[in-house]
Amino acid sequence: MEATATKEKNTTIDDFEKNVLEPHQKEINKSIDDFFEEQKVEFSGSPESHESFEKIREFSLSPGKRVRSLLAIEGYKACGGNDIYAIKRLSVSFEILHNYLLVHDDIMDKDKLRRGKPTVQHGYELDLIKKNLETELIEHTGNSLAIIDGDILAALAQLPILDSPFAYELKEKVQREQIKTILNTGFGQKLDVLSTITMPSMEQLLYTHKLKTADYTVVNPLISGAILAGASDEEITVLKEYGYNTGMAFQLKDDELGLSPESLNKDKNDISEGKNTLIIIRAFDQLDINDGNRLEQILKSRTKDKEQVKEALELINKTDALAYNKRLYEEFANKACSMINNSGFNYQTKEFFCNLTKYIVNRKK
Repeated sequence: MEATATKEKNTTIDDFEKNVLEPHQKEINKSIDDFFEEQKVEFSGSPESHESFEKIREFSLSPGKRVRSLLAIEGYKACGGNDIYAIKRLSVSFEILHNYLLVHDDIMDKDKLRRGKPTVQHGYELDLIKKNLETELIEHTGNSLAIIDGDILAALAQLPILDSPFAYELKEKVQREQIKTILNTGFGQKLDVLSTITMPSMEQLLYTHKLKTADYTVVNPLISGAILAGASDEEITVLKEYGYNTGMAFQLKDDELGLSPESLNKDKNDISEGKNTLIIIRAFDQLDINDGNRLEQILKSRTKDKEQVKEALELINKTDALAYNKRLYEEFANKACSMINNSGFNYQTKEFFCNLTKYIVNRKK
């Protein structure tokens, strides 16, 4: 019976990817490519600016879920919006904003891979190696150039909104929401960085997730689309609550996947990064002093040694940390679906958003 249930669940995930995500990804990738082609002239002033253009264009077009643009479009449609071409063009903003944050995040995490390809700063490092510079200078210069490219992406993210045909007052609301989101993400990222040196409480960690992930991954694009459709206050409230719960589920599922780097196309996992996720916090609460000290030692070493990473995972598996994390993200997902199902939205809208939430908590990558 259990095997049958699992098979049905996986079929649902596959169907959502095939029938919803993949067609959307294809369309939005074309819109992203068109956007960069339109902006190409702005980068023609020097070889250096052209280099930035090529780096950020390639990074922005590397494979991704494109959930943020999808949410903007569906939030717009849910609230009666009918200019689908316009909202698709504008939704590129949320993907570019996402890439800006990823570029800076990769620098802070010292990641070498993103989506199976070199991160922006590592791409610069690979270029600089050919110049026979000192290792320290290569790393510093690569990071500096990537920070600049991230800043450029932050500026570019505003153009799809400004250039869209929507009413000025609606665009202003969307930009204000985006500014608020960038601030929240910044505050959340600061808390995340500090959590690597001081163990946060579960409450502090969940607050960080709310600021850093739930807002910019789900809530902001979703209600921005709704705003552009002229949504009512009641519709905005429902979508915000749905978005918050789905965003929290998204991050907690990511923490589960983060224990396995191959699932995220990255070269390290949360053990080797020494991240204090909810799973880690829960494990420490239940391990005896000897096992707790050993897990802390491995995390602080930020080791990539496979045996030590395996040992850390075995220690975590002595506890209910993974089951607890799963129970929590499933609770958030159930709240999200309940919020939508009890709303006044039509059947198709309810079905879409519930299927999206189910996909988020059952995905494998």
